[in-house]
Amino acid sequence: MSVNGSYYWADDVSKDIVIGSPGYSYFLNGSIIFDGVKFETICPPTYQICPGSNSSAVTALAGAIRFNMTFPDGITETTGNVIGDSIIMYVLSQHVPKAGIFIEYVNDYATYGNSVDYAVFLLVSSCGRSPYLC
Repeated sequence: MSVNGSYYWADDVSKDIVIGSPGYSYFLNGSIIFDGVKFETICPPTYQICPGSNSSAVTALAGAIRFNMTFPDGITETTGNVIGDSIIMYVLSQHVPKAGIFIEYVNDYATYGNSVDYAVFLLVSSCGRSPYLC
C-alpha cells in the first residue's frame, strides 16, 4: 500500500477494531502483531465506550486513536491522532522501519462478507525486504 509517497506492507484489521466516532478507537483483542510490530491501542477508561470504563465516564466529543507500536528491537513508540470527520487519516512512526495505521471512512466496506464504516490497515515499511518498494 502506498501512503504519503512510501510503500508499506498492509494488514486489513477492519473487523478487529472499534472506531470511535465519537470516542476512542480500540482493538477488540487489545493488541495485534503484524510483521514483527506489536500494535496496542490505548483507551482511557475515563471515556465512555472504552473497555473498562464505568457508567460515570464522559463522552469523547471526537473520534480518536492512540496506540503503542513495539518494534522487534524492543523500542516502543506511542502515537495517535484525531479521526474526527476525516475521510482518510494515517499515523506513522518516527522509528525505522516505519510502522503505523491507516484509517479510511468508506461506509460499507466489505470484508469477509460483512460491512464496516471504516477500512483500517496496519502498516509496516516494505523497505527492509523484497520487493524493496521504497
